[in-house]
Amino acid sequence: MDLVDQEERTLTPSREQRFILDAVENERGNILIQACAGSGKTTTLRMICSALPMNLRVLAVCFNKSTAIEFGHKLPSNVDARTIHSLGCKIIGKSLRVKFSIDNNKPQRILDEYCAGLPDFGWTKEEITSFRKCMLPLLDRVRETMTNPDDRDAVLELAEQFGFDVAESTVAHLPVLLAFNRRERSVISFSDMIDHVVHHELSLPIYDVILIDEAQDLNALQISFLMRLVAVSGARVIAVGDKRQAIYGWRGADSKSMERIKFIFECEEYQLPVCYRCSTAVIHSAQEIVGEDCIRAYQDAPEGLVLNYPPEQLSETMENLEPGDMVLCRTNAPLVSPCLEMIRSGHKAVIRGRDIRKSLFDLIEKIEKTHRGKSLSAFLNGLRAHGLVQIERLDREKKHGALMVFEDLIQTIYDVAQFCDNVQDLKKYIGDVFSEESEGVIFSTIHRAKGLEARTVVILAPELIPHPMVERLGDSASLEQETNLDYVARTRAREILLFQPLRNS
Repeated sequence: MDLVDQEERTLTPSREQRFILDAVENERGNILIQACAGSGKTTTLRMICSALPMNLRVLAVCFNKSTAIEFGHKLPSNVDARTIHSLGCKIIGKSLRVKFSIDNNKPQRILDEYCAGLPDFGWTKEEITSFRKCMLPLLDRVRETMTNPDDRDAVLELAEQFGFDVAESTVAHLPVLLAFNRRERSVISFSDMIDHVVHHELSLPIYDVILIDEAQDLNALQISFLMRLVAVSGARVIAVGDKRQAIYGWRGADSKSMERIKFIFECEEYQLPVCYRCSTAVIHSAQEIVGEDCIRAYQDAPEGLVLNYPPEQLSETMENLEPGDMVLCRTNAPLVSPCLEMIRSGHKAVIRGRDIRKSLFDLIEKIEKTHRGKSLSAFLNGLRAHGLVQIERLDREKKHGALMVFEDLIQTIYDVAQFCDNVQDLKKYIGDVFSEESEGVIFSTIHRAKGLEARTVVILAPELIPHPMVERLGDSASLEQETNLDYVARTRAREILLFQPLRNS
């Protein structure tokens, strides 16, 4: 909870909130609100909804289902609070007028049916396995970014951007698979819920006002969806977000979505720069990244504490943490040893990330095919040999995104293996440690910690921000996201922020 309970401030808006409410009440066009971390964004949205006349049809586009449910309980009855996928599903049901079912396994089923015929064209089992692994995530990114599936170079560039290990020969199959997914309308998947609305140009509902939450996390497909919605209804747009918290470019979000929304809908921009979550010391640390104009401490914020520890302080830093505290890192591997040491000492701790657990299991299974039943040492030798080949290939093919992901997986397995006697132990540790539980001390990558907060936050291995490979490549968009990651990590701390490097500068 923020240091200042926003519920208590609902009837006493801040100076910045009064400016926004005045613009809302006097119908001064479309509005874009830049809201810093902990600035009471949710409360501001509730104020806006209460300020709108009850006869208006209002859509509140929420980032996830839990937020939509929370808004639904708190907002006036004329506000339809839902995720953009939920709205897409509703539109599909009304427009197609056919009975359909939701099956998120649909893309996998279509891919399986497609792959069943590949051996007839001389594909080996290994080639088909590799094709299966990369095609579904690539299909999602092509949809989300609205990349032309027939443009081979654009698709290959997209694959590199998102770290997918894709062979040039497989790209030609993408348009066919996408067409199969779009053609089947009696069954829709999560990805279809927006794509079908935009691609098939379905009939859209009419709204007077469209509120957009977490606007910095929209992708190109979602922005296109909203453009069609506004064009059809002539709705007024009120968007809220924080461009400094745009960190989901790796999964399809448009890192410039706030700027695009402002330009497309000709929005007047307003600021919410006062943070009611963080202590003064934490705010000063965040200002080192974004400047004093982007985020300021509440006038009665506690002083708090920010400390920089030497590498040899690691064990003591971990010992002093309490349940509910968080340890954040740019990558997964550095989290493993301190988390397992904490568990071994009798304390509750988890690493957030069921999807990482699956990727680790997939890699272990691949090595086990040639080393099943052998010792842990032999397994690790096999992992090392496989890793060297893959790293050399990915580096040679300049697939830097895939290389970053693969190196983190390899190192994570090595770090877990230090605590194991055999491969079964290795799999059990990974299964137990990588979880979505929220008890005890929470270890997490920064990406997975967005939206969370804790009294004390440790930034582990701050020397990994920016990621060394991103820094070496020098891509400006990727470097900007790395800076945003640093800002997000620091502003998870309510009172105490600790920097714990693993090596000297």
